[in-house]
Amino acid sequence: MATTVGSEEEEVPESVVTNPVMARQIRGLFVCYSLAVIAMFAYVAYSHFRIDGPLWEAFAWTAGEAPLFLIHLCMVPWLRDIFIRTYAQVPSSDSTGSDDLSSNLLVGPENV
Repeated sequence: MATTVGSEEEEVPESVVTNPVMARQIRGLFVCYSLAVIAMFAYVAYSHFRIDGPLWEAFAWTAGEAPLFLIHLCMVPWLRDIFIRTYAQVPSSDSTGSDDLSSNLLVGPENV
């Protein structure tokens, strides 16, 4: 049984994906990117252990470089959501700005 903390329930507006093909491609590309980052980290770790030298040094270099790869992997879901929101969803109707060039923002007697 799931419980909620507090009595406030935040309503999240439904997001509508208008271009499912683009959304699917974005998800696929981010899966490929994640696999590429994992493969690069595995190759770097392998190359550290392959070089002759003390074993502790290979562990130290691999542990030092791990955060550089993990940061990318942690940001993949966030970037994927931003890309899908930008390229595959309907823009929100409650936005204050308008990118429509036909809007008449400067029409009026005080702006002539």
